[in-house]
Parts: sequence; C-alpha cells; structure tokens
Amino acid sequence: EFRITGTLVSSAGGLPIAHGHLVPTLVDRGSNARRRFPAPGAEFDTDERGRFSMVLPSAGLWNLSASARGFARQAYMEQEAFSTGVVLTKQTPAIELRFVLSPEADISGVVVDEAGEPVRRAQVSLVAVYQTGPDRDEATTTARAGAMTDDRGMYEFAGLRAGSYRLCVQAQPWYAVAAGSLHA
Repeated sequence: EFRITGTLVSSAGGLPIAHGHLVPTLVDRGSNARRRFPAPGAEFDTDERGRFSMVLPSAGLWNLSASARGFARQAYMEQEAFSTGVVLTKQTPAIELRFVLSPEADISGVVVDEAGEPVRRAQVSLVAVYQTGPDRDEATTTARAGAMTDDRGMYEFAGLRAGSYRLCVQAQPWYAVAAGSLHA
C-alpha cells in the first residue's frame, strides 16, 4: 500500500487548514514526456485538524496540489514556476509531510487622471515578477490577468498567490475621445 499522509497548514501562522482539498497526480517520465495521471478517486479532503491520508495505487513520482476556501491553489513546496514531487518506492511506500498553503491575496485600486477624477474603461494588466536567482541574471515577468476599470475608476484582481506584481495601466482620457469624435 502506497500512502502520503500529513497536515495542510497556513503559511500565515502555521495553523491547520480544515476541509482543504488535495489532488495527487502520477507523473510518467517515460519517452521524454511528462504525462500526468490523476489517482483514482483523485481528490482527498483534510479533516478538522488539517490532517489527510491518501492511499495511492502505485509507486512513482507524485505531484500534489492543494486548495482550500480563502487559499490559492498551489503545488507542494511551490516556488514561482517550480514545485517538489513526492517519490514513493517499494523501499519507501509511505511518507509523512507538512503541506504549507498561502492565503489568497487581492490587489485593488482606483485609476485617476491628473485632476483626481476617476478614469473609466482603463485597461489594467497584472504582471507577476519573479526575482533573480542562481540561474537568472535579472528578474523575469509573466502576464497574469487583465481588468478594466468601472465607472468609479476601480479595478480588482482577486484570488492571487503571494508574490511580487507590477501593474500596467493604459487609458485614453475622456477629452481625447471627445476631441477625436469632433473631427470624425
């Protein structure tokens, strides 16, 4: 019997997360491909103390992802675009681990013009910034989401993972639109 057991905890304070969900996925590394196969009954829940126990059908490299209400879905020991798999073998058929999950984050704000008036229909782009590391000379960025401001100039990005982000705003002031329509 192959088994992964452990506790799902919050990165904010280390408290257990009750009623979280975990999904194990078997990674097939054959033929230079990384195909993934969900385990039968592929979702497991944590109990009131954040404890989980997954009985898996085989040995191999298992990727785990977890989610819970108020927490962003993430992979086990995820750092930017990388995560850690759990290896089960006949010699090590069971492992106990602590899965740390980060709370969701929100970014919201108001876009205003030089007179302090809200800017309607401004395009707001959210870009994740990954810091430099041993194999990178400079930070890299990845587009994450886009939004448009409402009539009050407000925007919101919800359900984000913890990290560094940049906002890019593109807008056309109302007087440029009005002046353009006069010449049309």
